[in-house]
Amino acid sequence: MNPFINKSCRNLVITLACTGLLTACGGGGGGGKGYSSTPGSTGYSSTAPSSMAASSIAPSSTPASSVAPSSTPASSTPASSSLASSSVAPALVPPVVLVDSQINAADGDYFVASGDVLVGMPEGGGNTSFTGQLLSRTGFALYTFANDTTGVSNCSGNCLVNWPPLLANPGDQASAPYSIITRSMGTAGTALQWAYHGKPLYFFKNDTVAGQTAGKAIANWLLARPMPTQIVANATLGSHLAAAGSVKLATPVNGAEQTSTAERNGFTLYTFDNDTAGVSNCSGTCLTNWPALIAHAGAVATAPYSLVQRASGEMQWALNGMPLYFFAGDTQAGQTNGEAIGNNWFVARTPAVAVNNHPTKNRLLVAHGNILNAAGAADNSRLDFTLYTFDDDTPGVTTCFGGCLAAWPALYAPADAQAFGDFSVITRDATTKQWAYKGLPLYFYVGDSKPGDVAGEYTDWTIARP
Repeated sequence: MNPFINKSCRNLVITLACTGLLTACGGGGGGGKGYSSTPGSTGYSSTAPSSMAASSIAPSSTPASSVAPSSTPASSTPASSSLASSSVAPALVPPVVLVDSQINAADGDYFVASGDVLVGMPEGGGNTSFTGQLLSRTGFALYTFANDTTGVSNCSGNCLVNWPPLLANPGDQASAPYSIITRSMGTAGTALQWAYHGKPLYFFKNDTVAGQTAGKAIANWLLARPMPTQIVANATLGSHLAAAGSVKLATPVNGAEQTSTAERNGFTLYTFDNDTAGVSNCSGTCLTNWPALIAHAGAVATAPYSLVQRASGEMQWALNGMPLYFFAGDTQAGQTNGEAIGNNWFVARTPAVAVNNHPTKNRLLVAHGNILNAAGAADNSRLDFTLYTFDDDTPGVTTCFGGCLAAWPALYAPADAQAFGDFSVITRDATTKQWAYKGLPLYFYVGDSKPGDVAGEYTDWTIARP
């Protein structure tokens, strides 16, 4: 038994959430509660939203007493006790669905809860002890907190009063891009919480009926929106980007570019060398072979990701300014059949690295993509040149300076670079950073004069391999 389920709800179980889009499910919850964008429709409270404007609600660091509580909405009532005798399997998917812009055009696409879910609520009106209550929350907006880190909730005390967490039952199972983390419930101990891409999911206290999104006005709090990428490991090519979950893609139909939704979890993503930063040059037949990864309405991009507007008007996801695509020749997750086609298409990754099948040295890492010099300026003079590691270096630390650096130039990383799978970023000095693979810094060799040269292989210098 979950010790954090409210006493009145201890014998209740969570119904299995609908896994499709809310609009395609014929309703978001059990018991005949059909979804409607109109507050007060079947299964929803007719209670009016709190009269306090969202902008007047203090950030999470403000004591909870400064946030006007809503007037006990009917939707906050524990689920019907008729579920007590049912035997429902643990959730194999999160109780989360996607609201599309046809339901809430003002806010675009974002995630909402589905069905009767566990919500972390304060005990006794305080802010030190929290318990899980089974509540009807179909259509209620879900949020993420900018101050959280991957797999860790940094929301507690008054913050948790204002932003109740979406909890999971022991036995619930998650698959990418969802996960289940362990979080503190104050003096009550710990509980399990659903997360999306590692970011814990919350409700907002002043969203009192389905469809409200008052929490979006609070600093550091964001509507939980689809992020259709993930980093995957690959023994042959090293870490690269793949799609996460159900995605939108653009292909030509009868000569016109059209967007559709498809399940592509784990399918490899690519970049096109003939594109330029912020511009897609792939259309028509090209797009037939390389469907574009399209952003959901309201998508918010943060570096190194961005959004590029296509000629059709649709927004396309991009990495370091380079638009992202699928390959039609990949028919299942994990395939990388598009790698190096035409020597223009490569698996997408943040580091300026690609894999080359050398005629005599087999697979090795080469510089490809956003190559920089020590000053941080773009420098393609060593495009596709072999990369090396130094045996005297240790994971995360370079020992190559001065004359060594003159002979073995570093593969520099931009100032805002972040770790990416097997690739990490090390700090060389106050102004420069360097890419590393599996902890070891990456270098060129000054004696290599063209792609394919491997003159830098010495006793203590090793060709970098995936």
